[in-house]
Amino acid sequence: MSVVDFFAGVTWLELSKVIFSSAFLLGFGAVLWKAIDWLRERWKEARERRESIKRLEIEAHNRSYSTLADDYSHFLELLLDYPHLGVAPLTPERTDLSADDQIRRNIFYDMVGSMCEQAWLDRELTADIANNQWPGWERFLISFIRKPSFRSYWKNSLAAGEYGSFDLRFEEYVGRLIATAELQQVKQTED
Repeated sequence: MSVVDFFAGVTWLELSKVIFSSAFLLGFGAVLWKAIDWLRERWKEARERRESIKRLEIEAHNRSYSTLADDYSHFLELLLDYPHLGVAPLTPERTDLSADDQIRRNIFYDMVGSMCEQAWLDRELTADIANNQWPGWERFLISFIRKPSFRSYWKNSLAAGEYGSFDLRFEEYVGRLIATAELQQVKQTED
């Protein structure tokens, strides 16, 4: 059977319907293919964005951890040189320090404030830092806030703006922690 025989009984109207239907199906298929291809590209871009964000979060976490770990190690090394200052957490507070030793203790307290401020700021970088690193630094900071000498230093020197300064939001946060600690002490003495 030849092509001519195949189309012999077909009218032009029927033939145009077949051609139009075929063209429509091919066009629809092409549009569908383009839509699927477009969606695939968007999914790929979204996946790449998620991976990029995850990489940036990991880098931020590692950078924060490394920086704070280095600062804390240096702090501990210095504490070994000056154990008599009573600065280390959970060590008894010293009230009989010389003027030079009081200055040294204040420098230690400034280091504590600086490390805790950095941890406080870094907590906004990723949820992982906020949930896993910051709570330990907050406990560390609170252990110093329990020391009357730290509270006095904070209120009289840094918060008064005599030298140095911290992020104002951090200063307010520490101020609230100090107020809470002092309120707890008042309640304990009343009981």
